[in-house]
Amino acid sequence: MAYAALDKVLFVPSGRHPNKTSEGADAEQRYQMTVAAIGSNKRYVPSRVETDKPGISYTADTLTLIQNQYFGSALFLILGDDKLPSLDGWYHRDSVISQCTFLIVPRQNPPLDLSAVLSGASLTGARMEAVPMKLHDVSGCVIRQSLKRGVMPDGIPTAVQAYIALSGLYGYAPLIANAAPILTQLCQALPPRRFAHSLNVCYTAAELADIHGVDKQKAVLAALLHDCAKAFPEETMRSILQARGMRNGQAPESNATMHGPAGSVVAQEAYGIHDPDILKAIRVHTLGEPRMSALDMVVFIADTTEPGRVLHNRLEELRSLSRTNLPAAIALSLTLTAQRLKANGAQIHPSLYKTIQWIENTK
Repeated sequence: MAYAALDKVLFVPSGRHPNKTSEGADAEQRYQMTVAAIGSNKRYVPSRVETDKPGISYTADTLTLIQNQYFGSALFLILGDDKLPSLDGWYHRDSVISQCTFLIVPRQNPPLDLSAVLSGASLTGARMEAVPMKLHDVSGCVIRQSLKRGVMPDGIPTAVQAYIALSGLYGYAPLIANAAPILTQLCQALPPRRFAHSLNVCYTAAELADIHGVDKQKAVLAALLHDCAKAFPEETMRSILQARGMRNGQAPESNATMHGPAGSVVAQEAYGIHDPDILKAIRVHTLGEPRMSALDMVVFIADTTEPGRVLHNRLEELRSLSRTNLPAAIALSLTLTAQRLKANGAQIHPSLYKTIQWIENTK
């Protein structure tokens, strides 16, 4: 956070809050949505300090636990100005005040006068700084009401939109049945950035499935699990493929080329997916193969064009093409990959060229 020159920002979804109910999402789901929302930013760190804490969560106790984790660090508590009037009645208020500096962000219009707050004798010693930033008029209550009506509100990160749609939270109609165990297992298996990426791919795959008449449930489930083996060491992937006769020792092997085939095995054996169409879409999502189905293509191109991808000079072209001509989008994506690998002096897997040639021959 540039304003206070913070090294990192911890996001702490509430466990059991003393003054709030879960309103449709339990502590684990709140943590997973937090990972989905911030996973693409390396300086943002999701914290389980309240998720894993038994009993009611109080800020004073949370700050103590975080101080123990980051011993010797200066703690800053980012707080909306709408919470300041109640600060005097917080549990172990003096402990909170002694442990942190408050960074106050605007949640009211006009913003609360900090000087008036600090003049109160009960808050003597509190360190507060107002953070100059634009007021964002966002209400959790309004968002939940919109979701209950079946309307996904604007302003929610796409990965969180996908999470809500998969889970059917807050009354929103679920995209697939019983997604919670898969989401929990995947969140534990993947780094935060990869989990957020997988949900962004789900979001894009759902859009493309609607456009191209592909089974949406199959598309989002394959998209969700397409990187389920991505965090495995390369040697583990080789062992998985070798044991099932899927290893091609003639071709360049790396995480990039093996995690698709290995992922199809993991999706079946660890996540209980047995649909051959879904497993194939996971297997071919990096290099493609001749005779790709529309489902295969949707998952492939969703992976390369999801909203979290870093912009390059052909990305918007790819996104536009994916909505009108899936084979052409696949060919362009693979051609760009081959050009990048060649420029870096890396080996190029022969399957990549076979897929491009197949597409060219079927035009």
